[in-house]
Amino acid sequence: MKNIFKWAFVALALVGVSCSKSDDNNGGSGSGSGFNSGNFTVGKHFPRKIIDTNAGHRSETIYEISNGKVVKKDNLTYEYDGNLLKSIKYDDGSIRQEFSYSNNRLIKLYHRNEGTFEYTYDNQGRLSKKVRTLRGEKTTTEYEYIGDNTIQTTYEGRSTTTYTFANGNLIKEIGGSQGTVVYEYDNKNNWQYNNNLMATVFSALEEPFDYIASKNNVTKMTINGRTTIIFQYEYNSEDYPTKVTELNLNDRTIERVTEYQY
Repeated sequence: MKNIFKWAFVALALVGVSCSKSDDNNGGSGSGSGFNSGNFTVGKHFPRKIIDTNAGHRSETIYEISNGKVVKKDNLTYEYDGNLLKSIKYDDGSIRQEFSYSNNRLIKLYHRNEGTFEYTYDNQGRLSKKVRTLRGEKTTTEYEYIGDNTIQTTYEGRSTTTYTFANGNLIKEIGGSQGTVVYEYDNKNNWQYNNNLMATVFSALEEPFDYIASKNNVTKMTINGRTTIIFQYEYNSEDYPTKVTELNLNDRTIERVTEYQY
């Protein structure tokens, strides 16, 4: 089951529906292409600490920020070439991820565990193809933009998923592993919206459109006609979430609690 707190790879601005930059720079381009546009700075609403409690297990993620850039996350060091994120390394100097660009746009990503990813864009700067090479085997995902609010992905020419957006939010996903999923949102600020740093770092792990990168914060997921998960929030004075409780209605349990310190 997906959940709101995983660091999925996301950049909703890819679809061209979230074209405006938020008032706090969390690294989005605000250009309508959003993904990997060369701006990796983060603002005051990028969490410095995230505390996650899941099934009784508590973990902390701590980010160090210098001159508007993330330079450290736990045991990982972020290195830049000018404004571009070039690599993420472990404390022993070994490489976890490396990034290559053309015209400030990501064209290749090496991930120590997930393989190599190559990205192609259309003439509007939107992602059109992703090719993954892992242990010598290539797989391809293609992206088709249907009007202003719909995008369709096709994996290996056969498996298709359709995403529909409104007001900067992913509102429906059809054809994925969960069937049909409908999302509802609050009217508050989501710190992951237009966040180019997180989008680039996690581009190897997920599709580049996910509810966690929507403009607002998801409050309900309805899967195949049945409300399955609801999310309850506490906010700070600037309407950013400070605590999120994820409730699984199938077994009426608290599935996860995440706290953000900015």
